[in-house]
Parts: sequence; C-alpha cells; structure tokens
Amino acid sequence: MNEIPNGWIDTKIEDVAEYVQRGKSPKYIDKSDLPVINQKCIRWSGVDPRYLKFIHPDQWDSWTSERFLREGDILWNSTGTGTIGRAALYKNLDGYERVVVDSHVTIVRANEACDSRFLHYFIRSSLVQSKIEDMQSGSTNQVELSRGQVINTVIPIAPLNEQKRIADKLDRLLAKVDNCRERIDRIPLILKRFRQSVLATAISGELTRDWRDEKELCYEDWQSFVLGDIVDEVRNGISVKPDEKPLGVSILRISSVRPFNVNFDDSRLLSSEAALDIYLLEFDDLLFTRYNGTLEFVGVCARVKKLPSYPVVYPDKVIRVRVDKSLAIAGFIEIVANSPVSRKFIEGLAKTSAGQTGISGKDLKSLSVILPTSPEQKEIVRRVEKLFNFADRLEARYQTARAQIDKLTPALLAKAFRGELVPQDPTDEPAATLLAKIQST
Repeated sequence: MNEIPNGWIDTKIEDVAEYVQRGKSPKYIDKSDLPVINQKCIRWSGVDPRYLKFIHPDQWDSWTSERFLREGDILWNSTGTGTIGRAALYKNLDGYERVVVDSHVTIVRANEACDSRFLHYFIRSSLVQSKIEDMQSGSTNQVELSRGQVINTVIPIAPLNEQKRIADKLDRLLAKVDNCRERIDRIPLILKRFRQSVLATAISGELTRDWRDEKELCYEDWQSFVLGDIVDEVRNGISVKPDEKPLGVSILRISSVRPFNVNFDDSRLLSSEAALDIYLLEFDDLLFTRYNGTLEFVGVCARVKKLPSYPVVYPDKVIRVRVDKSLAIAGFIEIVANSPVSRKFIEGLAKTSAGQTGISGKDLKSLSVILPTSPEQKEIVRRVEKLFNFADRLEARYQTARAQIDKLTPALLAKAFRGELVPQDPTDEPAATLLAKIQST
C-alpha cells in the first residue's frame, strides 16, 4: 500500500494475531455435544448451523483447549471451489459450550492490537479478496490458503480506538445495506406472482371481461378442447449431435427454451445434412422442453416470435407444436401452456429416468385448452404482452438497483481501509506504538 493515514501502519496478520491454526479432520457421528464448523457453514454474515457436523466422542480428548472457538475468532475458509477466502466472525453457538473447525477452515484469533471486527472486514475487502486466486497454492485438485499465506497477508492497521470506530460504523452501514438488499430482493418473487396472476386471469376470462361486455359476448361461448384437437403437428427435434466440423446450420440447446422466450444465441452448429428441412423453425412455432434435469423447466413453452437471418433447427429434447390457425392463435396457446393450471398438469405427467425428467408429445396433446373466439384470443395476447412488458421494465429497474446495492459494500470497505470512513483523533495511540508494546512483552 503506497499511502496510509497518520497513525496507521502496514504489518502482517501474524503481528496482530495471537493464534492462527487450521482445524483437523475428525471422525464424525450424526450428533454429539462437540460440533465442528466446516467450509459450508462459513458466511460473511456468520456461521450457518444447518451444515454443522459432529465429532465422535472417542476423539474429544484429542482437541486441545486453544482449538475451541472463542467469540470474535475469524474463521477463514482455506479450501473449496467458490468458498475459499470467505470468512465468518464467530459468535457463540447456542446450546454448545465447545465448538471446533475442520481442516478446511483456519482460525485467526486477533491479539490486543486489533479489533476482530476490523480484521474480519479487512479480509472481506477487495484488498484481500481480489488477491485470493494469487494466494492459493496446492495441486490442481485441491487449492488452498496455507497458514503461511494467511499470516503473511499484509494488513493496514489503524490505531485501536479508530479500528473500533471504523468497525462500529461499518456494522451500522452494512446492516442498512443488507436490509436494503433483503427488501429489494423480494421484487422478483412479487413479479413472478404477478405474471402468474396475469396468466391465470387470462385463461379464466377475467382479463377480458370488460372487452366481452363491450362486445356483448359471454364466457360461456368459450369452447373446450385438448391440445391435440387444435394442432397440425407435434414433432420431436433432430437427434443428430453437433459436430466439430460444422456445416453451418444452427441448432438450439435445450437451455435456449424458457417460458415465453427462445434464446437463439444459446445454440451450437450442426454438420449433419440429414433431412434438416423438416426441423427448420418458422414464425409462430411453439417449442416445449421435452427433458430437463429440473422439473420447473420440463414442458415449458416458448413461441418463436422473431427468427434470425440464418436457418435454425431444434434438438430432440425439444418438442415443436404447430397450431391449427383456423382454431387457435399460437400466442394464446403459449399463454395457456405456461399458466399455473397447465404447469401443474404438465408437472404431474412428467416422468423421471436416469436423472432426467421428461414429458412426451402424447402427454402434451392431452393438455386442456378452453378457447375463446379468435378476436378475443388476440385481445388476450395483446393485454398479456402489455402487462408482461410492464413487469419486464420493473425487473430491469430491479436489476439496475441490485447492481448498485452490490457495489455499496466493497465501496464502503475500500473507504474504510483508506482511512476515510471516520474522523481521525490525534490523541489516539499510533498503531505502531501499541504493536511495539505487545511485541516487547
């Protein structure tokens, strides 16, 4: 670090820690009075007790007293893809007198020169997290933060009283950030429920009740069908796999089909020349996912609303449906297929095999469809699209706001460790003086 505030000093974690030690790998039991915290338990907000493991009683005596956690210990994940570098500030777990960590977690216990909250916030800051990848060592199968790397990490230490002021203010500000994030994260669920409500009212006739009243029409005029009665074609996609030497024909991935959306960018190239014409997509084709590892995405429907300039085919894990245009509008069937009642029906018919859940074209043909007149179908599609566009705009605003919130925590931490978050007090004992006293004892 090039510049540090007055009274601060750049030092190493080993100089501000009285104890730094990795845990051990014990023999586990389903339940005991000695829980062990593992890497899954570690959250920036604290320890998640859902992932606790427990040590077999015949190994309790092998754990020395300094290994038992104390309130204020920092538990630093030292291994694990996606979790390495994450740290929790330990608070006593209710119901347990003794708690330890396993070999994937390092205990960092601050000494009298360092407020443990200050040290935890430093580990959380970009000053450390941006360097985690460079700090890792070990084989390609097991990267880790070694004890040496932990204790040699350079930390800017403020005077102890200033550390406490910084930690106090970060506690308050980040609690507000977390509260804001929690509140705004309710929006996607609200929008999901809104869209489901729109679809439910659309197929029940409530969405266009006023339209029918103006036209002097009745809901009783809607006619009941099954999907098989109103389609010209139900066809599985092509089963030829993509090749390393592509001919240039684009083939969708199964993940490209989601409710109301076909992502043509989510595709590969196909080298087969076998009868591609019958699998070419056309405007208003309906695509249903035939298989997926997640039930939520089985049988979801998307209409081809706009075709790219190049030819596109679809894979065998997708079913294409072409409706009889004299009876139904593809956009209305898309609404019916994605409505809550249809989703419940489709998920009820889905079958699981070899880790994949699927539905057949025969199953889809049995889907119940109640059709209004063609003009009312068009009006329903228009109104649903208008309401969904409104929801999409709200979701885009949410994403923008969420991104801004996500920037607050790193920005506040960066400001804190530049010495800009709280006023300095010239009467505070300089950090170097306190460290010298501790090292001399």
